[in-house]
Amino acid sequence: MLPSSIGLIFLLAVNIVFIADIELPLKQNADLQGNEEAEWGFGQILAMLLLFMPLRDLSETVLARRIKQRQKDLDLGLKSAFRSKDWDTIRNLVERGADPHVVLDGQGTAIQVACTSDRVDVIRALLAAGADPNLGDGQRDTSTIDSDNKDCLHLLSQFYDRSKDGKTLLIRAANRGYGAAVKLILQVSGGAVIDKGDEEFIPKALRIRELLSRETTLAKATEFGKEAIVRLLLALPGIDVNVPDDSAGGLSTLSVAARLNEGAILKLLLAVPGVDVNAPDTEGRTPLGCASLFDCRAAAKLLLATPGIDVNGAEHNGSTPLMLAASEGHEAVVDLLLAAPNIDVNERDPEGMTPLGFAAWYGHDAVVDLLLAAPNIDVNAPDLKETTPLCFAAWYGHEPVLKLLLAAPGIDVNVEDRSGRTALCKAAWKGHKASVNLLLAAPGIDINLGSPLSLAARFDHEAVLKLLLSTPGVDVNAPDIDGRTALIRAARHGNEAILKILLATLGVNVHAADSIGRRSIIYAAEAGHEAILKLLLAVPGIDVNGSDTYGRTPLALAAGNGHQDVIRILLSVPGIDINARDSDGCTPLMCAAKDDRAAALQLLLGAHGVDVNARDTGGRTAASYAAELGHEYVLNLLLTMPGIDVDTPDTTGWTILTWAVYGGTEAIVKTLCRDPRIFLDVDDVKHHLEHLPKDRESRKSEWKVDNCVWVLEEWDRRGGTENSDGEGSNDS
Repeated sequence: MLPSSIGLIFLLAVNIVFIADIELPLKQNADLQGNEEAEWGFGQILAMLLLFMPLRDLSETVLARRIKQRQKDLDLGLKSAFRSKDWDTIRNLVERGADPHVVLDGQGTAIQVACTSDRVDVIRALLAAGADPNLGDGQRDTSTIDSDNKDCLHLLSQFYDRSKDGKTLLIRAANRGYGAAVKLILQVSGGAVIDKGDEEFIPKALRIRELLSRETTLAKATEFGKEAIVRLLLALPGIDVNVPDDSAGGLSTLSVAARLNEGAILKLLLAVPGVDVNAPDTEGRTPLGCASLFDCRAAAKLLLATPGIDVNGAEHNGSTPLMLAASEGHEAVVDLLLAAPNIDVNERDPEGMTPLGFAAWYGHDAVVDLLLAAPNIDVNAPDLKETTPLCFAAWYGHEPVLKLLLAAPGIDVNVEDRSGRTALCKAAWKGHKASVNLLLAAPGIDINLGSPLSLAARFDHEAVLKLLLSTPGVDVNAPDIDGRTALIRAARHGNEAILKILLATLGVNVHAADSIGRRSIIYAAEAGHEAILKLLLAVPGIDVNGSDTYGRTPLALAAGNGHQDVIRILLSVPGIDINARDSDGCTPLMCAAKDDRAAALQLLLGAHGVDVNARDTGGRTAASYAAELGHEYVLNLLLTMPGIDVDTPDTTGWTILTWAVYGGTEAIVKTLCRDPRIFLDVDDVKHHLEHLPKDRESRKSEWKVDNCVWVLEEWDRRGGTENSDGEGSNDS
C-alpha cells in the first residue's frame, strides 16, 4: 500500500491537469466570449477547491508525522535516560511531554522505577503528567488511572499545604493503593509522620479490616500495588509487623497475608527480622491456621518452609491447621501439611475429634483418602462420646467415605459409641439404605448389636427395616440400649406399616418387655395409637391386662392420658380388668381423676363393674384425689355415682373434706359442705392441717387454705345455712 503523502501528491497532480484542461480552451477562445462567459463557473470553482483540499490534508499529515516523531523521540529519550539513571533529564523529558505511562524493558513503568529512587521531584513530575499512582503490575483502564491520579494529586496537595495530618494522609494513600504517594510522603517527611509507638499504624496502613470484609478473589484482583506499599512501609525503622489489629480479630499482618494467599507480600513479611510466624489472633489461630482454613495453598507452602513454624499449633478451641483443612475439605493444603515434619495426624481437640473424624463427618472423601495413607493413622480414633470416623460417615450417609474406611486396615466395624450404638445403628437410624448395604457387606459385622432394627422401626425407615429383616442372622426381637425391640418401638411411635411388617415376621415376640417392663400394647395405649392397638389386640394370646414394672396396665395409662378411643377399644375387650391396681394401689379411675381426664372418667364410670370406692395403698379414693387437686368437674361426676363413699377417712385420718381444704379450692369446699352425706368437723380438719404427715408437703398456698378454713367456720357458725355469699355450714 502507498503512503498517504504519495496518494495526496497524486491527487494534487490530477487536479492541476483538470484545471489546465479547462483553462487552455478558455484562453484560446477568449475573443469569442462575452464578459459574462469569461467569468469562472461552478466547474472551475470546484476544481480549485479540489486543488486546495489535498494541499490542506497534505500539510496536516506532515504536521502529525512531525508530532508523532517528536513524541517517539521523547519516549525513546525517556527510556534511555532511565537506563542511565539520568534523573534530571528524566524530569526534563517528562515536563516536555514524554509519556508518563511508558513501560521500561524489564524494569516496569516509569513511575515504578522512579519510586525506587530518592528523587521526589521526578516522582512529582510523573504524577503531574498523569502517571498511575498505583505501583502494581495489573492492567488498569485509562479512566481509572485518571481518576486515581487526580485523587492522589489532591491528597498530596493536602500534605504539602499541611491542611491534613501527615499520618492520616499516609494511611489513606496506602489504603487506596497509591504507592507513589506513600513514597513521596515518607521521603519528604523522612518518616516523621509515623509515631513509632502507634501500634495501630501497620494494620491501618495495610487495610487489614477492609481486606477481611471482602472475598479473597476480589481482594486479590483489586489490590494492585499493595506489595510495593508493603515494601515501602517495611523499610521504615522501628516498624513492628507482629502488632495485631484488635478491631480485626487480633489478626497480625502475616495472618492477613496468609488468609488472602498473598504470596509476594507473605515473602516480604517472613523476611523481616523478628517476625513471629506463629503469632495467634484473638481466637488463637496462627497464620498457618488461616491459610489452612481458607485453602491458601501458596501461603501454606511458604509458611511450612519457614524455620520455627508450629505445624500443630492449635487455636483456643483446639483446632489444629490439619483439622481446619480437613474440616473444609482442602485437599491440597492437607497434602502439604501431611508432608510436614512432626505433623500429628491423630491430634485431638477438646471434644476428642481428630482430622480424620472431621473429614469423615463432612464427607470429604479425597481428604479421608489422604489421611488414611498417613503413617500411624488411627482409623478408629473415637471422640469423647466414643464416636469413631466410621460412625460419623454412617450417620451422615457419606458412602464414598464409608467405602474408604471399610477398606482401611484395622477398621473396627462393630465399635460402639457411649450410647451403645454402632455405625450400622447410625445408618439405620438416619435411614441411609445405601450405607446400611455397605455395612452389612463388611466382614464380621454384628447385625444385632445395638439393635439397628429397632432404630429403623422407631424412625419409620421401611426400606431399611426390610433390608435388615432379609439379612441372615437378624434377630427380630433384639433389644436396643433401652431394652426395646423393633415391635415395641413401632408401637410406641405409631408406625403402623412397620408394625404390620414385624407382626408378619416369623418369631416376633409380642409379649417382649423393655427395661421397665412395658410391652408393645402398653406403649400403644399410652400414646393413643388406636390403629396400632387394634393390630396388637388381634394377635392371639395378647395380654390386655399385662402391667409394667410399676403395675400400670394399658387401661390405666390410657385413662391417665385421656385417650377416649383407646379406652373404648380396651373396655370392649373380653376379660379387661377395669379395677386393676398398680404398685401404689391406683386404679384406672384414680388415674383419670388425678390427671383431670373428665371424658375418660365418664367412660370408666359407665363401664360394668367399676369400683368408685376403690382405695390405694394409702386408703385414698378417686374422689379424694379430685378434691385435693381442684378437679371440680371430675369430683362432681364422682359425687353423682350411686354408693359413693364420701366420708370414710384414709390411713392418715384425712377425709375428702380435709383434702379439699388442703388443696385450697374454695368452690370444692363449698360443694362438699352442701353435701348432706359429709360430716362437717371443723376442729378435726384444722387439727390435721396443723399436724401434717412427714410425707406431705406444707400448705400449698397459705391464703387459699385459710380461705377454705374460713368457709368451713362460717358454714358451721351459721348452723348449716348459706349467707348471701354462699357460705354456711352443714346441717348434719
